[in-house]
Amino acid sequence: MPKTDATKIENVAAAVKQGVQDFGRSMSARLDEVKSQSADGLHSGAEWVRTASESVAGKLDTASSYIGESNAVSLTHDLRRAVTRHPMAFLFMAAAFGFCAGTVVSRLRTATPKILKEELV
Repeated sequence: MPKTDATKIENVAAAVKQGVQDFGRSMSARLDEVKSQSADGLHSGAEWVRTASESVAGKLDTASSYIGESNAVSLTHDLRRAVTRHPMAFLFMAAAFGFCAGTVVSRLRTATPKILKEELV
């Protein structure tokens, strides 16, 4: 093989090697960038969950204190006042409760004969 062909092959090989190295560095930098963004997103999500859970825990604590310190008369009075302030919300809650109770009763009715039949056999 002539010297010039060997030189051309070496030049092409060097160029390919340089291209692969550049590509590797580029992908490594992009991977570091994505990794950093992912870590930041996970930290933000964790902070949001932490804040939300603390808020919910605080509200549950307040509700438990309210119920523990109130008597039946004051609870009834407060419930009536809440219903008059927010009638639509109360209706939606009552409908949801009715739906859930109806579903439970319906399932119990259909499951009871099956259970009795299995026990008798």
